[in-house]
Amino acid sequence: MSQSEILALGIAGDVHLHAVQSALERMGGKVQLWFTSDFPSRATETVEYSQSNKRSALRDVETTKTDLHPTAVWNRRVTYDRRHYALASEDCEFAEIECHKFREGFLRSLAPDSFWVNPRSAAVNSENKLWQHEVARTLGIRTPCSLYSNDPEEIRRFIRAHGDQVVYKPFLGAGWSEEGTKWGCYTSLCTEADLPEDRIL
Repeated sequence: MSQSEILALGIAGDVHLHAVQSALERMGGKVQLWFTSDFPSRATETVEYSQSNKRSALRDVETTKTDLHPTAVWNRRVTYDRRHYALASEDCEFAEIECHKFREGFLRSLAPDSFWVNPRSAAVNSENKLWQHEVARTLGIRTPCSLYSNDPEEIRRFIRAHGDQVVYKPFLGAGWSEEGTKWGCYTSLCTEADLPEDRIL
């Protein structure tokens, strides 16, 4: 992204979002739209940390945006698709929590040095794993190579790149019940064979 570019976060069909985009472009700005409402069912969001690099990507059915460095971010309206069609009803609450926590950290880490219109609060960021990772990296603290993503291709590639042995960790410990059995999700070793089909992943 060039120095003049603005990332606008909103929802498809928002006439105000498109009106502001048009006005900014008439003034010489470059505006990229990201429809946050398409996540996680119709769009994927990824950030990967290696020992020396950070890579971020936004992908929808038409485009892939990588390594964004906008001068400004307009946090117009952030939401996500809460219809978990591919999941059993008992799993939806857990998926909801994970989507929420991922999104909190992802959007802030996407452009940490940019000017934000309607920024996320510091209190929300401070307890988020992804944002903690971003801060640790900024301070020079060594952290494991890590991937935060809902993109099946990215997840499978990352696991293969690390010898089919990675650790999965949820954003927030959560439990749920199914047919009288209580389930919990904890930090666990994960191989590619452990993954569900892509539409669930």
